[in-house]
Amino acid sequence: ITIRVGKEPDHQDFLLHEGTMYARSEFFGRAMNGNWQEKEEHLVRLPQDKAEIFDYYTHLVNTRDRARPQTKASLRNEYTLLCHVYVLSEKLLDVKAKNATVKAILKVANESPTDGNWVVPPSHAVRVIYERTPPTSPARVLMVDL
Repeated sequence: ITIRVGKEPDHQDFLLHEGTMYARSEFFGRAMNGNWQEKEEHLVRLPQDKAEIFDYYTHLVNTRDRARPQTKASLRNEYTLLCHVYVLSEKLLDVKAKNATVKAILKVANESPTDGNWVVPPSHAVRVIYERTPPTSPARVLMVDL
């Protein structure tokens, strides 16, 4: 199945195994069942999403792990990226990816750069969660706890 992420003409295509995506994501399962254009073309378009976020999502889905940043700036960037991945996982109705993203956020929270200071999620990462998840989202509770 091809997932086309981003707006034309600057989109990026991702080729993913159908079975994996059906099993993980209710969104993809529904898109590829029934009498839909997506099923006929084996193509799902996500024009409002960003390729970098979807790429990280697929990395998390396929490896159940994340890259290990080394600096404060990269930890802050990773918090933001993971918050976007959580929101995408929620959109795609992928509970396993949401859980894996929470675990990855907790790993980031437990890492410290070489100066030993703890790095908290930056305000724009927290805003991503609060603006794009429902009020009952466990990700909001996690942001408050961090």
